[in-house]
Amino acid sequence: MRDAPTWIERWFSIENLAYSADARLTHFGVESSEQCAGGFPVSRIGSQPGIKERANQTYWAVIYAFVWLTRFGGFYNSHFVERVFESFGLGPMRHWVSIVLYFLFTATITLVRDCATVLGEEIGWRGFLVPELAKRHSFAATAIISGFIWAFWHYPIFLLADGYNGGTPVWYYLPLFTVLLPTISFVWTWMRLKSDSLWPGDVLHAAHNTFIQEFFDPLTVDNSKTRYVAGEFGVALLVVSILMAIYFWSRRDEVRLATRAVTFPN
Repeated sequence: MRDAPTWIERWFSIENLAYSADARLTHFGVESSEQCAGGFPVSRIGSQPGIKERANQTYWAVIYAFVWLTRFGGFYNSHFVERVFESFGLGPMRHWVSIVLYFLFTATITLVRDCATVLGEEIGWRGFLVPELAKRHSFAATAIISGFIWAFWHYPIFLLADGYNGGTPVWYYLPLFTVLLPTISFVWTWMRLKSDSLWPGDVLHAAHNTFIQEFFDPLTVDNSKTRYVAGEFGVALLVVSILMAIYFWSRRDEVRLATRAVTFPN
């Protein structure tokens, strides 16, 4: 279980604000009229994924509500919450106040920081790989191929480093993660091609990491079943990802390939 970040640690990465200012603008509808290499936007209000697509960015809340309600994991981890309010240095406060404050910090400062930390991946996968694949393949093939490459890219850290597996055995997390990323890539691919920008995917990627790793996971009381259901290596995320993949595949005709609208083959 990760320790609660200290107050100063939450402010330490404030210089990273500049890296993701465009990400926040694009999230609210700012898009480029002149696309730079790799899908970097410049400056115009354009068609961005709408309210339904933004709602899909809260899938982690649905997953953990299911985990808590079904008792696959408990709500809430009081030891973690106590460390949180101690890190604030504001003196005693009610647990629910600590949770709300921690959520606000997570949804702002930590999210902005993580927009910078995942940008390198997004430049590679959605900035360059997805548009090139989309010139030659259907929407589904583009999502699946880029997703498998994305999954295989994680293999060294899975097999050579300790700790990045959610506490599950390799026979469980490796196949699950290998299937998960091609599935969830339908969401990222659709957003990349729909917006002609990598920034919506960058914000979604950062939010995925931030809320699961920094907020929901440590807030959940872990029992023998939790790690197999919740988190990045849990089956609940895979199930939700399959449902989202079906939804975005059904809307594949709305996306754009390169700079022109197309209809994907079935």
